Amino acid sequence: MRVRLDERLDTAAQLGRELGRHDIGGLTIHEPLGVRPLKAIIDAFGQDPDTDHPRAKLRQRLVDAGLNTVDLVGSYRFRVGGDDTTLSEVDVDKVRDRASSLVDATIDSIGASRMPNPLPIRRTITEMLNAGTDAAALWEAPANSTPFSRHTLRVSMLAMVIGRQLDLPQEILQDLGVTAMLHDVGYAAREGAIAATATTPAVEGYAPPMSRHGSAGARMLLRQRGFHESKILRALGALHHTWDFNDPRGCPTLFGRILHVCESYDAITVLGPKRRAGYAALAALQEAAGTRYDPVIVQALVNGLGRYPPGTQLELEDNRRVRVTALPTGAEDWDRPKCVVVRNADGTAPRTPQQLVLSRVSVAIKRELGGH
Repeated sequence: MRVRLDERLDTAAQLGRELGRHDIGGLTIHEPLGVRPLKAIIDAFGQDPDTDHPRAKLRQRLVDAGLNTVDLVGSYRFRVGGDDTTLSEVDVDKVRDRASSLVDATIDSIGASRMPNPLPIRRTITEMLNAGTDAAALWEAPANSTPFSRHTLRVSMLAMVIGRQLDLPQEILQDLGVTAMLHDVGYAAREGAIAATATTPAVEGYAPPMSRHGSAGARMLLRQRGFHESKILRALGALHHTWDFNDPRGCPTLFGRILHVCESYDAITVLGPKRRAGYAALAALQEAAGTRYDPVIVQALVNGLGRYPPGTQLELEDNRRVRVTALPTGAEDWDRPKCVVVRNADGTAPRTPQQLVLSRVSVAIKRELGGH
């Protein structure tokens, strides 16, 4: 149910200001509320917002009041077609941090057997695409984020890099981004769970193992309302993102093949017990291209990340050390990327951040130092 407020009154502005105090753009209420829950909501909103994490604090107040059927939606700026307004670095930071909190809120909702509204996720993906996958801030870890949300955002960014290299239409890129944001929702399932009865509380159960989380996620996503192409793409992406390119069960869908490459790259560079640098991870993916991975998609990732993917540390000819911070924007910086100096030539750390665009300076790269 959508509520339209009278534009002639200040009601909408008042509501917007009240929600904005807590960094909230809206509420999703999953069942009718009585007088007592409504009073609890009013009481929670009436308290002073937390300085650092206003939305998280408000969510905890609602949970403590027993309001598990209320979801808080982040603030978003609607962008219309043809809007070529660029985002500032501060805006990009906010987009990244909102995306991180949205991942955790989505998993919380699914874990509580509530299907989240996919529109906020799609809006976030649109904002990330508008910012550009080469925006350095999108590759930084969000402040106060969870390991799960960081992994999800990295996979989403990698998927959109591949999608742009494949020249996918904007609408398909958005579907791919949403699918990437939801590809691991199967871990919110609880196997062996026992439903609550009138006399006994529920027994939560355990998350499925890696081998079953894809199918668990597909079943969850199929519970969303309606029957449309985007829903099927999301479900198949979740199901197929662990399948190999030459899987005996059949060739995975395009989204599944893309996400499989992205998951493996993130596992090698960040999650694995023996982490390797980005360039080494790309080499490993190329070795398995045609068997485990779609070779076209692997090449698209290589083209999109460049010779030195974000996170790679380099030593320059003048003995400075730098860390790659952004994707290449063309042939001129494919192997001479944008960096930040992490060590001066004399071995000291920079007092202030020093940006360096290698394609605009004559200093040579001495060697790769690994890192991510």
